[in-house]
Amino acid sequence: MRIMKVLRLPEVITISGYQRSSVLAKARTGEFPAPIRLGPNSIGWIESEILDWLRERMAARDASAKTVNSGMIEPASAPFPKKRRQEVDRADEAAAAGRQRPA
Repeated sequence: MRIMKVLRLPEVITISGYQRSSVLAKARTGEFPAPIRLGPNSIGWIESEILDWLRERMAARDASAKTVNSGMIEPASAPFPKKRRQEVDRADEAAAAGRQRPA
């Protein structure tokens, strides 16, 4: 028989990276595992459900990375949008020529 571990909110926050309000809101909408009632004033989460949710998030990330790397989606080649890149290039040229960048 496998023993199930129940996680309390501070542990769920640590594992998920979400804040308290986000954990509860996402559980309400079904985007996160629902808690179980432990008593009249306490709730907890089944550890395996939280870890399964985390594995699903990792799989979605990995699938997304494969789509980007397969050439279906072109990753950005420059760190700036084209217009901003042109501004940076002009500023670099002005600095190289010994002139100050216009304000």
